[in-house]
Amino acid sequence: VSIGDPSGYADAEKVRGVKSYFEARGYTLLISSDDAPGDIAATHMKSFLSRRIDGLIVMDAYRHIPDSCFRELSREGVPMGLVEREADDMAIPTVHVADRRGTAMAVAHLVEHGHQHIGFISGPMRAKPIEESLKAYQNAIVAAGIDFDQRYVAAGDWLPSGGYFGVGELLDRGIPLTAV
Repeated sequence: VSIGDPSGYADAEKVRGVKSYFEARGYTLLISSDDAPGDIAATHMKSFLSRRIDGLIVMDAYRHIPDSCFRELSREGVPMGLVEREADDMAIPTVHVADRRGTAMAVAHLVEHGHQHIGFISGPMRAKPIEESLKAYQNAIVAAGIDFDQRYVAAGDWLPSGGYFGVGELLDRGIPLTAV
């Protein structure tokens, strides 16, 4: 497993799930943190080849690993799957969390319960899933007849402390807030 940002709670939970699944089937998991720039991340990926791996699962929402690396691994016949990332112009199986749908459902649920001042605390904005969740939040707010206001958006980091500080940031703005 190659994970883009090991500090993210969501990614850590995904790795736990993958680890549990494959260890129950007799596999040993090699885990690499590739939160480095492209060349270093590509070097980490290529090092997997020298270890005679059976396959590769890549969690790279931040796109640290260049597509050229996936092309090379594919030419070498390495089976791989991507989580929260696509490889342009390549048919690699990909799994995405339903961030957009989940965000839209959460906003709709809050609106149904009378909330009109709904905050949004994101994960790191450099991750594509977060961009998609924020867009879903904006769309759901507008669909509910509420004007989108950027002041209701705060950056977080997927950790409980990020949520705590994000709520503090929203409250410090002095805006009416009934839900986050």
